[in-house]
Amino acid sequence: MLLHGSNDPAIAVFEPRAKPDFLDRPVRAVFATSDGVWPIFFAIADRGVVSEMRNNCEREGPTTFYYFSVAVRPAARSPWSAGTVYILPRQAFRHGFREEWLSSEPVVPLARLCVSPSDFPFLDRVLRHEAGESTEAFLARLRG
Repeated sequence: MLLHGSNDPAIAVFEPRAKPDFLDRPVRAVFATSDGVWPIFFAIADRGVVSEMRNNCEREGPTTFYYFSVAVRPAARSPWSAGTVYILPRQAFRHGFREEWLSSEPVVPLARLCVSPSDFPFLDRVLRHEAGESTEAFLARLRG
């Protein structure tokens, strides 16, 4: 099984969409992950408020490292909402990079799980960045 997080609670079939993969290569795919935490971030990030997301999920042996940041418009608004984590059949996917899996074919979810911001264990550690801000400027601002 693989997981996919979304604000939409009623997806009957996931259709491949043009989007950059983890390595920023253009692909047309349905995205999923084998990680249990990462899709919750995508499920609870309110797409009506969050204009841009930066994130990472990387396993090194038994340890998983995460990175989460959002750009929010307007900045004072909460970026979180209820969401849904979909359980998808692994056989429809090929392994991408790190914890990312891709399917070039439509995928029918096997089940769905409602989640809320309180289900995300790193809610208080999500960083903020400006939409369009370069990685270099963002890191300099964090250090500064």
